[in-house]
Amino acid sequence: MDISEFSDGEWQEIFDELRLLVQRAGYGEWDRATIESLGDDFEDGERAPFDRLGMLPPHEQLERYTRNFISFLKLRSRPIREKQAERLAAFLRTESGAPVREIQVDFEGRDLPLFEGDDDPDGMIEELAMFLSEISGESTAFWDAAAAEDEEEGRGRDLEGDA
Repeated sequence: MDISEFSDGEWQEIFDELRLLVQRAGYGEWDRATIESLGDDFEDGERAPFDRLGMLPPHEQLERYTRNFISFLKLRSRPIREKQAERLAAFLRTESGAPVREIQVDFEGRDLPLFEGDDDPDGMIEELAMFLSEISGESTAFWDAAAAEDEEEGRGRDLEGDA
């Protein structure tokens, strides 16, 4: 797909869709903070909606947002969490001298692990990296894979309707 043919409106639609996906994946707070920081690109320093003059074009906003989200997810990846647990164990000990590898935080009466073990964003990172390459002008199979996924979802809905 030739991205040079995309209008600002089309880039904005893609950006809006990605934001929705990020929010649905449970990263709404990250999205809000990032969108607020994109407002720092105004020449007068004022925060305003994306349609205000002075903002980065939607294509550049999309690239920046995607790059930042990948960086955020990498901090939550399993290898990084394992390194953090090793560092913690290296300098924090229990009263009996055993290394501390996990910390529980009391949140509204529930003990939650500081390092979430179920959240493994590696698949998301890989998909987003391919998406970023594509919107940066590199030729990947991203659009073809997305079209095939959409077609498969359409078939699934057709089969459900037949039942």
